[in-house]
Amino acid sequence: MELPALLGQNALVQATSGLLASAGAASTGAAAALTPPGMEGASLRAVAQQIAAVEQWAGMFSLGMEQIISRSADTEVASATNTMVDQAGSSVLAAISMV
Repeated sequence: MELPALLGQNALVQATSGLLASAGAASTGAAAALTPPGMEGASLRAVAQQIAAVEQWAGMFSLGMEQIISRSADTEVASATNTMVDQAGSSVLAAISMV
């Protein structure tokens, strides 16, 4: 994949990750607020299962977001490295041309 296309995708990933983080927080909050009615044993068990499921979902979502952010950072580092190599190559070619 060409670097400009990769950088374009990276910008889209960065913008999308912010929206996903907001949506994830809202979903986690909404899911945590949903509890079965009543205080009998079955409802208490259902509430505990709901809390465990929400915590697991939030944890997996966080790991996914971490991977997205990591990929974005890696792409930025690769872009900077590519730019430095291009500049060094240009300097070398300019020096050779002057000889």
